[in-house]
Amino acid sequence: MKYVDTPGRNKRASGLLTVVLSALALLPARELVAGPPLKTDRLGKLPVPSVTVLKEMQAGKYFLHARAGRLERVPVEKVKLPGAAGEEGGLLALGPGGTVYVGRRTLLCKSTDGGRHWTSYERSPDLAGGFFKILRDGTMIAVTQDRQDGRFSEASRVHVWESADEGKTAGKIGSIKLPTDRFARYTVFGLNLLSDGTLLCRVKLYGVVSSTRDTLMLYRSTDRGRNWQGPHTVADWCSQGDIVATPAGNLLTTLRYQRGRRPTDRPETDRRGFKHLFLAESADQGLSWRKLRPLTTVYGQCYGCPAIQSDGTVVVIHDTRYGPGHRGSRAMVSYDQGNTWADEVYYVSYTEDRAEPSFSVVLSDDTILSIVGADIKWQGPIDLFAIRWKPARPAQ
Repeated sequence: MKYVDTPGRNKRASGLLTVVLSALALLPARELVAGPPLKTDRLGKLPVPSVTVLKEMQAGKYFLHARAGRLERVPVEKVKLPGAAGEEGGLLALGPGGTVYVGRRTLLCKSTDGGRHWTSYERSPDLAGGFFKILRDGTMIAVTQDRQDGRFSEASRVHVWESADEGKTAGKIGSIKLPTDRFARYTVFGLNLLSDGTLLCRVKLYGVVSSTRDTLMLYRSTDRGRNWQGPHTVADWCSQGDIVATPAGNLLTTLRYQRGRRPTDRPETDRRGFKHLFLAESADQGLSWRKLRPLTTVYGQCYGCPAIQSDGTVVVIHDTRYGPGHRGSRAMVSYDQGNTWADEVYYVSYTEDRAEPSFSVVLSDDTILSIVGADIKWQGPIDLFAIRWKPARPAQ
């Protein structure tokens, strides 16, 4: 699914005043649960590298890692995914035996060696633009919308599909009924598969004109997508992101928290309001969510998706479309399952115009495989790269 954020295509946007705040000052007191002790404009005790340095990184096979005032190159394995110009996307799923699938606009890319080599084929038109996951027996489950703009009709549904041939053909197996009486439109923002086979579908429901907020909801299926329970509220004003399960047994989600500034906000709040990356947790497999808190403190640092290694190290790659520094994506790191975040950063990509959301999976040897999009020309086509890497733990 392609995400479009029109302000991100405006060159002047990067020149707008960005007020960097402590995360503790981002929300009104009644909304604030917790906040990280980091200001995310300048991590690793270094300024953002120059355009020249970032361009060289994008052309190479390494990340730039800022930690403790030092900027070092971290080697990565990096290959370009097959697909014609305009074949954006990047949705990612891990199948049995470590097979990896990436959804592009009309194609599915497949790797059987951890992302080093790829083949591609056309996927069923029924699955175009949909989120998908692979069950243990290799069955693909996908969810799609009625219409691209998500406008409700009386029979609006999220459609659920099943494929037994890796997405080449598909048949509809069910649907998720939406509360059309209370909301005007909707957007599907993700599908997740838990270790016990439970499927979670995240849907943002946009309020009618008289409503005061939009809400991200979650629906659950325990029978391979045929029947769904919900909705369960994740958070108001939120969208995008992804969900991972922690070694402690909780679910950790990243969220794009976005709304305008309100009179009750603290005086230090950015004049444009909120467009930040937030976190939340669930201790009951997604039935309820708690500890909504900001991860980034700079307006426009969002589109973040997490990956978690077996020792609880969490990596979140997000984009930086409004600065500081040039557009691109970077990774933040937590070494304690997302409870606290390290004062370090990995610069992942450089892009002239826009960056597609970056999705990641963790392979059996704890290698992180990230699908990262970037362009090298203003309003040009997006190239997708498969990048294998591991964060370097600090010395004890």
